[in-house]
Amino acid sequence: MARAPRKTSWISAVNNQVTRVKIDTLSMVKDMGFNHQACKSWRDVPHLLQNFSKKNKSPRAFFRNLDLATYDARERLKWNYKMEGHLACSRLKRR
Repeated sequence: MARAPRKTSWISAVNNQVTRVKIDTLSMVKDMGFNHQACKSWRDVPHLLQNFSKKNKSPRAFFRNLDLATYDARERLKWNYKMEGHLACSRLKRR
């Protein structure tokens, strides 16, 4: 007897990816010099910008920090898209 396809499997996979993106985004924000937990109101924005400018003293430093902060996420996205493409191709070949 054939199994019925599980509808929740793709939902849980998407939820896992969303959770991972949230973690990566918070890590990037922290690496760029922002402390998102310290911002409770709009009055805290000048303090956040002050910390950001301490970490990124010039445009060159900003872009270097941006590149370093996003490197892992970019590489992971490339890998995921590549593997999803291979998986889709292999499923099409089976049909």
